[in-house]
Amino acid sequence: MKKSLLVILLLQLWCSLDAQRRDPLDVKVDFESYDPPSTLVVPENPVSAAKFPFVDVHSHHWRMAEQDLDKLIAEMDAMNMQVVVNLSGRGGERLKAMTDNIKKYGHEDRIIVFTNIELRSIDDPTWAENTVKQLQYDYDNG
Repeated sequence: MKKSLLVILLLQLWCSLDAQRRDPLDVKVDFESYDPPSTLVVPENPVSAAKFPFVDVHSHHWRMAEQDLDKLIAEMDAMNMQVVVNLSGRGGERLKAMTDNIKKYGHEDRIIVFTNIELRSIDDPTWAENTVKQLQYDYDNG
């Protein structure tokens, strides 16, 4: 019995050591290329538009200052989106250009743009004063 146990343990040790000295597989699996097949089997029910009007509270439209906003509104209407909130207003002249474009297209009631404060210079002694001025400018300009 002791000999059998010893043989089994030695065989197990040899197998694990043999497995470790083999070359690893040259396979690259990254997030972008990983696409496992779904095992979920349910009937499909694609929804292209919401039953009730909704608000998109987290959107990023970097080029809203020069964007054709009628096209954006048409896309919103197709899915029953009532209001979009653009969190990428940046601030200053860029935000003003965005709000001017929104006014030009007449969609002030459908598009909201947030300003963003600049944090890279937060250690500057004049940061608070400059930030308050920027926020006041942004508020005054829409």
